[in-house]
Amino acid sequence: MTNPIVLYSIGFLFFALSQKFLVDKLALGGVRPDIILILLVFFARNEGQSAGTVVGFVVGLMTDLLYGTLGLSAFTKTIAGFVAGYFSNSEKRTNDLNFATAVFVTTFIHNVMFQVVGNFLMMPFWKMLLLQGVLGAFYTSVISYLLFSFVLRRYS
Repeated sequence: MTNPIVLYSIGFLFFALSQKFLVDKLALGGVRPDIILILLVFFARNEGQSAGTVVGFVVGLMTDLLYGTLGLSAFTKTIAGFVAGYFSNSEKRTNDLNFATAVFVTTFIHNVMFQVVGNFLMMPFWKMLLLQGVLGAFYTSVISYLLFSFVLRRYS
């Protein structure tokens, strides 16, 4: 049996590279899904809040290195891992709608924090909240529902 840490590490690396070179091309009106965040929510729901927070920081650093920024993704993905840990209910791990809800809430908080810290003076707050917060969370949740339904549920 393969070590789960190795599988998660390979998964995060694969998702990070896919995000950078493939998924970013799926942006609709400046809003793009965040598949790294989907895997982080999956991890935090399965492994708990503490593990989700630590892995969120590590994955955030990896994302910062891929995109050439330092600190912003580490901060927001740490918060996302912490928030996603609240959804770690063992009875609902195979529920598609519960997973999509966890991704929506986590993505909304992640995107709003990312925009507040990174672009607060560049975009009006209402536009940031609607465009990046709600629409970004919805887009990522739809992708997560499909990904969980067809792939990730087997590993819950």
